[in-house]
Amino acid sequence: MTLLPIRKLNASDSDFAAQLRAVLAFEASEDAAIETAVREILTEVQQRGDEAVLAYSNRFDRLGRGPNGKAMAMSELEISQAELQDALAALPAVQRTALEQAAHRIRLYHERQK
Repeated sequence: MTLLPIRKLNASDSDFAAQLRAVLAFEASEDAAIETAVREILTEVQQRGDEAVLAYSNRFDRLGRGPNGKAMAMSELEISQAELQDALAALPAVQRTALEQAAHRIRLYHERQK
C-alpha cells in the first residue's frame, strides 16, 4: 500500500497563510465530482446496508482478514477495545498528546454546535 505524504504546516511560518491556501485550493469541478461520488456511495449504503459497506471497504480500504485484504463480514472491520488500547499505548507520547488534544478540540467544537 502506498502512503500519501502528509504535509505539515507551521502556523508561525511567515508564509503560513499562503501555504494553507495552496493546500486547500482545488478545482470546483473536483468538488462536484466528489459530491456526486459521495452521494452515490451513501445511496448504495442506504439501499444495500452492510453489503455495500463491505463492497466499498474491499474496494478502497482492503482492511479485511481474507485474501487480498477482503472482508467477508462486518465483524472483520471491527476493532476491539483491546486493539485500540494497544495502539494507543504504542504511540509515542508526543503523538498521543497531539491526538488527545485534537479529540478534545473536536468535542468542544461539537458541544458548541448543540
